[in-house]
Amino acid sequence: MAGKLTRRDMMALIVRYTKGTQEGHRKIETGRSSRYAISAPEGGLVVHADGETICTNGTDILAECLPSRISILCGEERPVA
Repeated sequence: MAGKLTRRDMMALIVRYTKGTQEGHRKIETGRSSRYAISAPEGGLVVHADGETICTNGTDILAECLPSRISILCGEERPVA
């Protein structure tokens, strides 16, 4: 979760996100939860999930992980030729 960010903070975080090192940034808070509620104090929220646009002007968003709703399949390892 991120607090209020300056443009400079956002630019620095873009690089950190691509490297997976955003957790060490002073304005990033990490944790675990199966449910997050997000509210826009002003304006609207644009929400994407797996490359799909969910909404473009949301005010209140609830993101929740539901148990046993996805199956992950793994194939056998194949030798690299």
